[in-house]
Amino acid sequence: MHRRVRRLLARRGRLPEEAQGRDPFAAQEPLFAQTVAASRQGRVARGPRAGPPVRRLRSAADATATGPRSARLEGFSRHADVAGPARRRDRLEHRGRDLVRPPLALARLTESTGGPLLYQVRRPWSDGSTARLLDPLQLLERLAALVPPPRRPLLAYHGVLAPRAPWRSAIVVRPPPADTTPDDPGADAGARSPGRWTWARLLRRGFSLDVLVCPRCAGSRRILGAVTEPHAGRRVLAALGLAAEPPPGRPVTAA
Repeated sequence: MHRRVRRLLARRGRLPEEAQGRDPFAAQEPLFAQTVAASRQGRVARGPRAGPPVRRLRSAADATATGPRSARLEGFSRHADVAGPARRRDRLEHRGRDLVRPPLALARLTESTGGPLLYQVRRPWSDGSTARLLDPLQLLERLAALVPPPRRPLLAYHGVLAPRAPWRSAIVVRPPPADTTPDDPGADAGARSPGRWTWARLLRRGFSLDVLVCPRCAGSRRILGAVTEPHAGRRVLAALGLAAEPPPGRPVTAA
């Protein structure tokens, strides 16, 4: 993988030593490009400490070794020790959820006694690091680097999930034929693919709440329309005896 990626970058002139001055995005947004480059290298982009790596906390334990079917080489890392049976869709869904999980866990972000923010990592890194020390400006740099550039896709798939992967058809579920009805009674019959689910089906899957079932008589509900205008929404809430305005916010206090 290391050799193939290096050859591909060399053919396209994207190696760091060859791509100087050739990136149109860096020419248009130099500040954002500098922030993204520093985030990838684990360095500080702005402020009085610009340039050095982000401070880390290391434990006294030995550095973790690379596990089976895993490797690290010149900034590349590969972990191929997780597998699942071909027909275990739940295992595949679990791996997919790992790919789209949020980039920041607020439960692991705390404020240290000295003032900087302390972000705990899930497992010790190869050099023994267990946490990162970030100033508020450095944390904003890391979050800004996650913002997708303008007119770029918000989600990019790689490996067998990539659009042109040869094995993609063996993993991605194909939509049912047009003359068949899905087994799920709550599925949208007019959807062209499993990814286009109705709002009610998404609520049932995410919160185990079926909004199309009446809580009084357990009968089926029918969607008559959608309320999109603010004044119409206030009238509906007032008729139901619900507050039309959200509760007042409270200032965030340190835990």
